[in-house]
Amino acid sequence: MDALLQKLRHVASRIAAYRNWYTLVWPLTKLLPAERIIQTRTGLKIKVRNIRGEDFVVAHEMFFRDDYQLRTVVLPPGPTTIIDAGANIGAFSLLAAHLFPEARILALEPEEENFALLQENIRLNNLEKRVIPLKVGINNVRGVYDFFVSKEQYAHSMVEAIVGDLVAEKLSISCVTLGDLFSEQHIDRIGVLKLDIEGTEYELLPTIAEFFPRIDIIVLEIHDRAGFSSEALLAFMKEHGYNVERAPTHQRVYLLRGPGRA
Repeated sequence: MDALLQKLRHVASRIAAYRNWYTLVWPLTKLLPAERIIQTRTGLKIKVRNIRGEDFVVAHEMFFRDDYQLRTVVLPPGPTTIIDAGANIGAFSLLAAHLFPEARILALEPEEENFALLQENIRLNNLEKRVIPLKVGINNVRGVYDFFVSKEQYAHSMVEAIVGDLVAEKLSISCVTLGDLFSEQHIDRIGVLKLDIEGTEYELLPTIAEFFPRIDIIVLEIHDRAGFSSEALLAFMKEHGYNVERAPTHQRVYLLRGPGRA
């Protein structure tokens, strides 16, 4: 009975999130090519390299579970900038563009294959004028950093210990600072800063406190890292006026709302 209920929940989640849900369940999941274009109920399309792999996990986290709680965010009317740091294949950027039609989205993704698919997904949705892909990472100091490519396509990191035994390759990537983005991209205010940067959040957040008055919402995924405390990082954010809410569907994701922000 438990196995049957699990299968029914599996099918129900696909029906709820995707227009072409019937291609995302057995037997078509197995019979059709692994590379697929998913048609979401929002009208957005997202291409994945393997419907049975990490790309689909990323898409499903966004369009079904809303792990980053983006649908709960309310921003003031008018133009704003959203930064998607750790954009991967673009699921967060696409949903942000759909939910906030006046926003400009900067999608930062340093890994070559993810970046290529991010660009393709932007084109697939005719969002070239609103979603700007940047092939860089973000860090507290601008420069070139070691980058450890994971065998799991959503878990690349500048912190080797985060990737651990799944390291497939070591690369060098260029990183910018948040200050660089403010000046070079002519940003007045950030509506949402999403950080899924695989452990580098511990170095970055304490160095950008001067910008907190200009950042309404921070969507943060915190990763376990030896020598660093997620509790201390969240306490630091509370000290700077952010209300901290844990995402109900993801134990490592937090929504940080600045003072007076909805």
